[in-house]
Amino acid sequence: MHVNRRVRAVVACGLASFAMLAIACSGDDGGDGGSVLAERWLRVGEDYQTNVMVFDAAVPPTLSDLLNPEASEDTPEEDLVLVPVHPDGDLLGSYLVRRTDGVTLIWLFFDVPETTAGQVVADIVPQLDESPWQVVTQQVDRSFSVVEFQSTRSEDVTGTAIVQPSPSLDPYEITVLRDGSEQTLEIDRAAMAPLLEAEISDSLVVEEVDAGLAAAAGLQEDDEIVRVGDTEVSSLADLAAAMEALAVAPSTISVTYLLEIAPAIAIDPPAFVEPTGIELPDDFPLRDAFDGLVVEQFQTFQDPTGEFYGALLLSRDSTADVADQLRQGLEADGWTIVADEPIGFATALEFVNADGDLQGAAQIDTYTVDEGYVQAVVQIQSAVPAGN
Repeated sequence: MHVNRRVRAVVACGLASFAMLAIACSGDDGGDGGSVLAERWLRVGEDYQTNVMVFDAAVPPTLSDLLNPEASEDTPEEDLVLVPVHPDGDLLGSYLVRRTDGVTLIWLFFDVPETTAGQVVADIVPQLDESPWQVVTQQVDRSFSVVEFQSTRSEDVTGTAIVQPSPSLDPYEITVLRDGSEQTLEIDRAAMAPLLEAEISDSLVVEEVDAGLAAAAGLQEDDEIVRVGDTEVSSLADLAAAMEALAVAPSTISVTYLLEIAPAIAIDPPAFVEPTGIELPDDFPLRDAFDGLVVEQFQTFQDPTGEFYGALLLSRDSTADVADQLRQGLEADGWTIVADEPIGFATALEFVNADGDLQGAAQIDTYTVDEGYVQAVVQIQSAVPAGN
């Protein structure tokens, strides 16, 4: 199937006053350090087979196909589902995350210059509440606004628009009295209403400075804050109001559209492939007893209350052979088996170490993902002291 991939982000490409964004604008995918960092961040916590892509100044080239799975090259443009975006928005770029179950997440990032968050929300809500979209909920506070919307043509497509002010990149100034004379400090601005990250007395004398942007700009203990920009301050209330005023002026407003698109067809899960490269840490109890077993996953936890170790191990051997290997490994390492019982076709073992400070359990059964393997689910933790 081929769908017309002409530019549809018309605002970002400077064509009209009302933007209907469908597919692609100009730009490189992953060309600078910011794109690389974004790609790394998006992969955090995702399955290793998840597709992650970052597009600078462009939208994913598959966006129209995802929104119009039944369209063909003969489908009239007026029948295509498009994403309405703010008419004055500048397209910064987009992310695409396509998971192994076929669910696709798409982020579209726009900046709207010299306006307010309230005005931007007023602009986009009517766009998102017109067929083939409808607004479901709105949530607004001083930090951000969230508009949830959904397709009126398909329950497989839902969206969220997040409207949030972006701080100016220009530093702001505070003036302090130091050793009897005024000194003006330029502090990098990283928040709409920034915090000075210092302990300040009622008389605006700095008592302690924490590591932060104000400290980097030279704020010191015993400085007395007298001015924020051109605003005189003489109390903590004055200071809070002056810092808050930094957030009031018109600024660049960030609009992020997040689309979640369910697969148009059933996505078959990938065939299981035996994992490689995962090894138990050296301090994992009974590590030698698991020699030859494939580590699918493990976890460890230590804190003052005790220790926990867990692992899922795989083998091509039979359930009986894997159970025998664990029994022999426990005996060789001085552990005592306190329970050894069949549970259906599985085998359950419970055991304690020679010192009595660790106890564990293992269940050996057919692997649920691939019946050609046997799994051993092992859990070992600090033993409860006797008498408790």
